[in-house]
Amino acid sequence: LSVSTVGISAFIDNNGVVKQATEENISTSIAGDLHLSTHQTIADRLGGVAPLLTLLLSLVGALLKNRRVSFR
Repeated sequence: LSVSTVGISAFIDNNGVVKQATEENISTSIAGDLHLSTHQTIADRLGGVAPLLTLLLSLVGALLKNRRVSFR
């Protein structure tokens, strides 16, 4: 679901296909069914730990890369 008060509002499926949309700069509304996905990404499963793990892995990778360059 993409909602805009000054642009285009639309229903877009999980494949990126626009199912229904309003015109731009027209005062109107649309109605439809919205089906929520039960799929969980890795970030969903890890919760607030995901950004910390990403930061930690990036730091470790940068340190290892820097270490390899120093030995050459």
